[in-house]
Amino acid sequence: MPSAPGRNASAPRPGAAVPGLGAEGEIGRLKERYPAHGPSWDGWARVLPGRAPAAIAAMARRLRVLPPGGPATAHGAS
Repeated sequence: MPSAPGRNASAPRPGAAVPGLGAEGEIGRLKERYPAHGPSWDGWARVLPGRAPAAIAAMARRLRVLPPGGPATAHGAS
């Protein structure tokens, strides 16, 4: 189906999830729990089913959500 005039066919619909960031509910759950648990928490399988720890850490980086310990331990930094 052709796109509307002046609209890119691959552009996301207004209100649609950002590619790679998941649904709005996933973002909220990540922002709520990541600061307390970090990427290795066993509960992620229940909270964000189908998301690997690496994908969760990448999502947190893009959203600028820090893990426990703050910037010094952010996303695997030593």
